[in-house]
Amino acid sequence: MDFDKLREVASLRSIKGIPYPSDVGFRRLIVTGPPGCGKSSRIETLGGWPGEAFLDLTRAGWWRDRVLATLPREVHLGLPFAGHKEGLALFEEAREGAPELIFEPQRLRVPPTRQGLFPGDWSRRFVLEFLLPPAENVLAVRQARAAVGTHPVDRAIYLEQIRHQLETYFRVAEMLHDGGLRVLVRSGFESAPLVFVAPPRGTLRYGRERSHGGGWRRALLGRFLSRRPDQVIQQLDQVRLAGESLMFDDRLLPLEIRQSGVRLRLYRDLPVLPAKRWRESMILLNADELDAGVSGFASLAPGELVRLTHGDKVVKASLPLPAGVHLKLEIEHAEEGIVITDLHSERGTEVVALGDGSSENLPGLRHASNLARLERLFGRPLAPRPAAAAHGTLRAVNDRLRQGTWRPINGDGVPGALIELPPELCPVLVGDLHANVDNLLKILCANGFLAEVEARRAVLIFLGDAVHSEEESQLRSMDSSLLMMDLILRLMEACPDHVVYLRGNHDSFSSEWTKEGVPQGRLWRQHVEEARGSDFLRDFEVFYALSPLIAASDDFVACHAGPPQGVVSRKRLINAGKHGRLVHELTWNRFLGPGNPGGYAKKDVKALKAALGLSPKATMVVSHNPLRDGQSVWLNAAGIKRHHVVHSAGVDELAVFTRLGDRLRPLTYQAEPLLEMLSRDAGPDPES
Repeated sequence: MDFDKLREVASLRSIKGIPYPSDVGFRRLIVTGPPGCGKSSRIETLGGWPGEAFLDLTRAGWWRDRVLATLPREVHLGLPFAGHKEGLALFEEAREGAPELIFEPQRLRVPPTRQGLFPGDWSRRFVLEFLLPPAENVLAVRQARAAVGTHPVDRAIYLEQIRHQLETYFRVAEMLHDGGLRVLVRSGFESAPLVFVAPPRGTLRYGRERSHGGGWRRALLGRFLSRRPDQVIQQLDQVRLAGESLMFDDRLLPLEIRQSGVRLRLYRDLPVLPAKRWRESMILLNADELDAGVSGFASLAPGELVRLTHGDKVVKASLPLPAGVHLKLEIEHAEEGIVITDLHSERGTEVVALGDGSSENLPGLRHASNLARLERLFGRPLAPRPAAAAHGTLRAVNDRLRQGTWRPINGDGVPGALIELPPELCPVLVGDLHANVDNLLKILCANGFLAEVEARRAVLIFLGDAVHSEEESQLRSMDSSLLMMDLILRLMEACPDHVVYLRGNHDSFSSEWTKEGVPQGRLWRQHVEEARGSDFLRDFEVFYALSPLIAASDDFVACHAGPPQGVVSRKRLINAGKHGRLVHELTWNRFLGPGNPGGYAKKDVKALKAALGLSPKATMVVSHNPLRDGQSVWLNAAGIKRHHVVHSAGVDELAVFTRLGDRLRPLTYQAEPLLEMLSRDAGPDPES
């Protein structure tokens, strides 16, 4: 492979901890490469669509294949070889000693140029990421797989064959680049992306799809109705699209986009800290939901594209739309502007300018009002509370927990370990925070969460493990843990019964609890006692003992770790405090996997729902289970449908689950360093 044809990318950003060009969108990625190059691991890291897809590059129109409607995705390429009518994947190659396959580049198809009526702009639609590590590395991976028999295609593989496969894929990458497609190449799983130095040739020796007929009128219409507009609209009152694309200057934001009776609003997604606009994202909301306390949204980072069609499950996970309405719309946050495409909807699409973006930016206005709420609630500067005030709050919270609102009484006549929430309350489920106070503050500043909790229309549910930093340099420090619990307890005092804390495995002063050899349980006990005294410590232990272990409503169940694996019933859950194993399972369990053969499985999730009288379609949300670096949500975790993992302690992003429409859905936010700002005496300037 001639890597001299490639160069490094100057401007990068992180997607799930992986460096990509700053203008590459998450939902445009197609990951490919020969067997053993790490495609599946890459898709798992990205949180993309599971399952291997096959694209036959000898077939006209492969770029319209329905598997490409849901990205990012791993694909095997079907390539043209002599004597084979259809494309072959390289794992179908002959074994050692057989004649080598002869590659026929002239049969490889590439998408059309901008010709004809309503052409697709395929050069902007997809980004193909080729993983091409050294042949020796691939050989080692495939030999290891062959040893355990998981991949039959790895039998009898040899080094020269792998080199041939890598060279073939490199050649295909160059051809697709020449054809105008966006191509990235990586020389290793962890390496930075590379791009070809030479510009696309435009005219190729191999198969180019061409539009059919139409003459000069069709060509002229294609000039104006292409999905790759040449001009940017800089002044706008209202415009209508019918099967076409238009590009709008982002200074026109906010925009309202209307189709099939649905009104969508596109705003700039301003961070809480105006000076920290390190990622100029946009946010898409349903205008009919703006007055709702909690709004769903779809985020568009630079270079990202969202496709609002019947089959797009990625966007629907966070942007609920009216039942029975199927949009045909595409919105891209392009470098030159905002590209809005009507995908031949029945009555077209209207785009309306709403006025000056600085005065109409809903996300920014919510940040300002929520910051004011935080100041009223916690005061400024934000710091650990005086011992007497903190102890008074702790005692008040414990008294409320003894009343046990929404908690069935156990066999001892006190509130049990189960809390059953009224269905009319909107849940906001917060995953492990692990002493990341910045992220707690971001959650309280985001959306309408805090306002809805204060209005008693929502309930904020912490899934445990709010303490004990996981940052290597902070494992021994307990300062942020104490501040974290001060804030949570103050929330519980201010909004009784509408802030719930479920106990996790870190919620303990046990000397047996350690993290990477650091005795965090013992250090936590010492810090609390030194800072607040032995009486406070005893009442804190009471708080842990009084805290519930599991929360449920009509459509969800949540706990820190996972469901019990033994006998489970509602009565047993209420009386969990009497069953040490049950407490351990709810706070320590992890799901079944290669590294955890004793973990819980689908049947255990099903049994827990049945014990609580919930529908099989109810959602289960847990935290505790580890995710890959940068991830904050894992939908349908471990292959269990409607079983999700959420983490809220991430350095780059955090997530919560809340009810949007008819089900619980994840919302992901960008992390921000808010503690430093709120720790100063001066209040924030809403106009800055």
